[in-house]
Amino acid sequence: MAEETQRRVMEAVAACGYTPNISARNLRKMETRLITVMLPDVTNPFFNEIVRGVERVAREHGYSVLLPTPRTCRARRPPMETCWPRARQTG
Repeated sequence: MAEETQRRVMEAVAACGYTPNISARNLRKMETRLITVMLPDVTNPFFNEIVRGVERVAREHGYSVLLPTPRTCRARRPPMETCWPRARQTG
């Protein structure tokens, strides 16, 4: 793309307040850049520093972190991995 064209496109993007559609980007790239951290007990202080570290490193590399809680589950006591809908998490 010519520099002038690229400049005009970027000006139009800024003028319109365009923000990329993350879902569309994920579909096109076949990745979500989403990491799900599943913990047996989110209230346990032991996991607090671990999750903070995961979030920090993930953010530095352009990933988001999903931290579901057992209250998300509707069933009484299913295995943790069945508590959340299957999504295209990266890890």
